[in-house]
Amino acid sequence: MTSITDYQSVERDYMEDSDASPADYFNFFLTTDAEQFSQELRLAGDTDRLNWVLGFYYLDININDSNGGKTKGLFEALTGAPVSVLGVNGVRNPYTLDTKSWSLFGQFEYEVSDQFALIGGLRYISEKKDYVYHTFASLFPDDISSGLDPRIADILTTQEFFGGSAPFDPFVGARKDTNLAARAQLNWKPSDGVLAYASWNRGVKSGGFNAPLLPTPIFLTDEFMSYDPEKLDAYEVGVKLDLGRARLNAATYYYDYKNCQAFSILGLDTFTLNADCENKGFEVELEGSAAKGLDYHFGIGYADAQVTDIPGVTIDAVTPAGTLPAIIPGGEQRPVQTPKWNLNGLVRYEFPVSGVGNIALQMDGNYRSEHFFALTNFNASREDGYFVGNASVTWIAPSEKWSVRGFVQNFTGSEYLVQTFDLSGSVSNGGLFGLVEQYYGRPRMYGANLNVSF
Repeated sequence: MTSITDYQSVERDYMEDSDASPADYFNFFLTTDAEQFSQELRLAGDTDRLNWVLGFYYLDININDSNGGKTKGLFEALTGAPVSVLGVNGVRNPYTLDTKSWSLFGQFEYEVSDQFALIGGLRYISEKKDYVYHTFASLFPDDISSGLDPRIADILTTQEFFGGSAPFDPFVGARKDTNLAARAQLNWKPSDGVLAYASWNRGVKSGGFNAPLLPTPIFLTDEFMSYDPEKLDAYEVGVKLDLGRARLNAATYYYDYKNCQAFSILGLDTFTLNADCENKGFEVELEGSAAKGLDYHFGIGYADAQVTDIPGVTIDAVTPAGTLPAIIPGGEQRPVQTPKWNLNGLVRYEFPVSGVGNIALQMDGNYRSEHFFALTNFNASREDGYFVGNASVTWIAPSEKWSVRGFVQNFTGSEYLVQTFDLSGSVSNGGLFGLVEQYYGRPRMYGANLNVSF
């Protein structure tokens, strides 16, 4: 019997100058106050040919968050009136989400013979979520540096600000979902050092709610604020070979999603929307020792992934400044952060130096082909393929209790993006910002490490 009890809490107070310009244009903020408790009980046993486990899991999460922005330039652009006339210079969206989930699960592994083994598993999940989302047009002091600043004065509801005649009620949502995850796998060991397998896995991801940054009344509907659970049928066939001085792992797979939770940019906001997704490809890994002290590891992965049946939507967001179009492109798109090719490699050579210990030389690197940071697949969210290489030299003392390592990371000096938000003024965001937020990976860096074991 195994019992695991866990409690976590997190508080966050985050604010950024999103446009990074001399003008006081847009400052985005997030706040988080969350608590989580979970309890898991597992009972495991075995016989000569059978290993099994049964379990129960409970999860309780309470979230009290907010997002928003302080923006002088944006509200003046929307309304054509200065902030002094409006009495507002930003938006604040507090929301709460209470999640309670429990599940029952079990798995077994049965050796049918010396060559064949069956693996099966099942998990039943019941989950309930209660969600309340508010949005306010607000007056922020000029010197505000935090979304938690107590001097924030909520002035108007969103519907009042965007021309409505009555206060807009908060969005209140609730979900009760049941999901079933499952696993079935057949292992075949025809000889020592050889394992072939075929598997099917049913994966699930629970439904949830969106929290838009700059909503309009048309966004505050079940269609955009809530999304359904995701189901994945994953089929995989693979082999693992022990070749003596080397090991080879290879697998090919096909993933079929239903109600895929696709990440989309709509207007100034990011939304999770249900679509259908497919992903098929292969992975190969080779690792071993070519000679005494000379080790290597190489890997290659290919993914042909598409998000299909995206709900093509065109929305006219009516503001005092006029009609601003926002579009989700329909049809097929490549999913976010999914390059077709991933390559990686590492070579390490360690050799003794008489009387002074060992020297280890290492070089490694990885390559990612073209990929996108938004489901729109616009050029502004595209990253070309890039390679990042690293190298190091390590001196290991004769006692092996301490070592000194000098390294250079990204020795090729590659400039590459790790995240992008397209606010450039395309139809995807109504032309409000005219900028693209880009987050770059680390440049070429040099350093040294001293490691001591005791």
